[in-house]
Amino acid sequence: MSWRGSDYNSRSSPRSGGMSTSQNPYGKLPVEEPEEEDFIQKQIKLSRQQMDEQDADLGALADSVTRLGMHALEIGNEIETQNKMLNELDEDMDDAVSGLDLVTSKTK
Repeated sequence: MSWRGSDYNSRSSPRSGGMSTSQNPYGKLPVEEPEEEDFIQKQIKLSRQQMDEQDADLGALADSVTRLGMHALEIGNEIETQNKMLNELDEDMDDAVSGLDLVTSKTK
């Protein structure tokens, strides 16, 4: 527990014979709270900076994921289109093979 110098100093000590602390050079305690508060403020500032950086990184990640999702949809659409084209080509090839088989059988 730390005492603020002014809180402690405003009391008179029985050892000092009722003297105020301004007369008692031993009545002051070292005040560490400003240093502690400074440390805490630095830690809070550092935490805020880290959270801001993380927010920026998460924003960039979200943008990348969105772009990736759009690319995946485009790839899926392209695959569907090419599958349709391949199916049509397969049907055309079946028709051509059937026609070729018919012509081949007539020539024998």
